[in-house]
Amino acid sequence: MALKHQESELGVRCLHADMILELDGYIHPSLSEKWEKFKTKLSIYLMPAEVEAASKNMSTAIQILRQKGLVRLGEYKNLRQIVGDIDDMTLPIIDNCTQQIAAIRANQDPTSPPGGQPLVHPVQEEGEPGQPDVIQPTGLQATPDQELLQVHEPEGGDNYLPDAAEIDFQGDAHLGAPGADAGPRGHDQGVNGGEGMANLEGTLGEEVKQVDLNRQTILESFMDIYKDESIVRKRLNVRFEGEMGLDTGGLTKDAFSTFWDKAFKEYFKGENSLVPFMPVSRFAEAQTVYPILGRILSHGVALTGTFPIRLSRCMLFTMINSNVTEDEESILKDVLLFLTPNERMLTRRGLTDFDNLTEREVNTLMDMFTRYSLGVQPRKETFRQNVVNLGGKELCAKGMMFTTWMKSGIPREHLEIFWNRLTMEELNHIYRKLEPTPPKVIDLLVASEQYIREEENQAFYFLTDFISSLNPEDLAHFLLFVTGSDVLPLERSINVVFSRTEGLRMHPVAHTCGNTLELPVGYSSSQELRRDFMAILNDPESYSMNIL
Repeated sequence: MALKHQESELGVRCLHADMILELDGYIHPSLSEKWEKFKTKLSIYLMPAEVEAASKNMSTAIQILRQKGLVRLGEYKNLRQIVGDIDDMTLPIIDNCTQQIAAIRANQDPTSPPGGQPLVHPVQEEGEPGQPDVIQPTGLQATPDQELLQVHEPEGGDNYLPDAAEIDFQGDAHLGAPGADAGPRGHDQGVNGGEGMANLEGTLGEEVKQVDLNRQTILESFMDIYKDESIVRKRLNVRFEGEMGLDTGGLTKDAFSTFWDKAFKEYFKGENSLVPFMPVSRFAEAQTVYPILGRILSHGVALTGTFPIRLSRCMLFTMINSNVTEDEESILKDVLLFLTPNERMLTRRGLTDFDNLTEREVNTLMDMFTRYSLGVQPRKETFRQNVVNLGGKELCAKGMMFTTWMKSGIPREHLEIFWNRLTMEELNHIYRKLEPTPPKVIDLLVASEQYIREEENQAFYFLTDFISSLNPEDLAHFLLFVTGSDVLPLERSINVVFSRTEGLRMHPVAHTCGNTLELPVGYSSSQELRRDFMAILNDPESYSMNIL
């Protein structure tokens, strides 16, 4: 009974957190007119100093309202009065959250699975944030964001290449640390003003399909489940075999991330920008496989609001439009990510400093051109166009048969209201928001405003040093471990709390519902932390939802 109560209350807190994220898409500091109205409404309930403190973001504002007793979990009358006159689209969000919380507390199943995060992440310990074996720095008060994240828990290899980081669209004003400088989430993501994404989600009905999965056979299971074309109108409630976890949305995200990780290895090629590929000997199989992959892709976007961003955006443009994009900059970005690390390094040098390439390096580039059936000699005056041509061929034209099959599996309604409306600019905008790089992930880390204890400061430094060293694949696994999804957690921080565990219990522990990482302070070097963390990220069992 205690575990059932914990799971129920966790579901309530996850619903509350996701309601905040949804509201943030409509009322946000970057939407200045709405935000000023929001602050005016807050002044009815709060003192001027409290209004100023609440002006950071929606999460902070609601946390302050909770501290004042004006908002409680599942009781949002005052919140409705504050936001309803500003944007009436916020009212269904609040009412839906209220109804689902009431259903959970009445021991009833909600009519549809709420969005959220899983119960608790892998490598679990008996302790939880706030218990005796986990400490906050002495004498410091947790920030409102930290407090919000903490209550989500149940109560009681190769270096990341700098050139890849540069092409991953760094510098977007809406990304980075959550707060007033970040852009609104969800409904303003650039696809026809967010209308297309919202419409795609609107194609989902009320029926919920129970999906029982084994992580080892998830590829085969998904491919079998999605033979049923009607599934695209259903919501999913995911349960992993032999694991504990309540699917309030996070397990569904986890399932899609895990599926695509395996599908990329079986049905695609490329380094960090992937395109569909199967050998000629498997073409008969491919005609069945790729329509199902298209169905999974579109349904996943509708359910989770995210893309499997290792897919080449130029390839997606070709799938949608049946031709090669004319955006040469996008082709260059994608092809550099498609190439192997060594090919990428030489190609970038050729693009920026061709005159200083050695004869051996030019010959290597010639070998690369030959491998990709580009029968030209690398020359300074034509090199950029050669690389663009290589990208157009490998990313778009060569796999057009596969992308045509993928598109055939996407429901017509999904094509009309979302996919056919995507431009290259909008695809870039979506990827820019979701694509992780080490600096972006580090910016999301939140520990304390200051570090009193040297050991905590040192442990935090070791963590940032570790993240800085991760290649794209390992960085995606890090995010999957901590947040339950392999893309950036929009408008949510990664909360770091410090623990004093020792011996076999001294290892990082993740709680995905609150995007919280327990970090032991006992590490003596970056190398020691790296060894522990890489052992976790390379162990498939680390991604199971087990409480040990």
